[in-house]
Amino acid sequence: MPPIKKAATVLKHAPSISLSAAQESVQTLYGAYLDYKKVVAVEETKREAIKSWRDTKLTELTNQREILELFLKETFKERGMVIEGFFDTLDKAIETGNDSLLEKSIDGILSIARQSPLLEAKALMDAMKNPDVKVIDI
Repeated sequence: MPPIKKAATVLKHAPSISLSAAQESVQTLYGAYLDYKKVVAVEETKREAIKSWRDTKLTELTNQREILELFLKETFKERGMVIEGFFDTLDKAIETGNDSLLEKSIDGILSIARQSPLLEAKALMDAMKNPDVKVIDI
């Protein structure tokens, strides 16, 4: 059946409504459509804001990870060199029988062993998370 005949059939069987009621129905539908478009725009903006926040946080976390990794790597490297130096001095103290140097070497080794680079790393992470901290000394 051609579209015009279908429309005529529908109109013939449709209840008669006033022109103002039909106009009001069309306006209601159009208003609902406009509201829908506004909601779509608002939700799209929210999604973009969430994506932007996510990207910012991921970049921030990646940077913090790299800083922490470098900090720990360098800290352990430095500690290793210092401890190695103390052990070299300890060996010399034993060879020469220098009790004072022996005591200082052992104190130095123990001093380094008591310090935890992980506590320093925690302080570094706390400083990175604190928005009031502008400069971090490492």
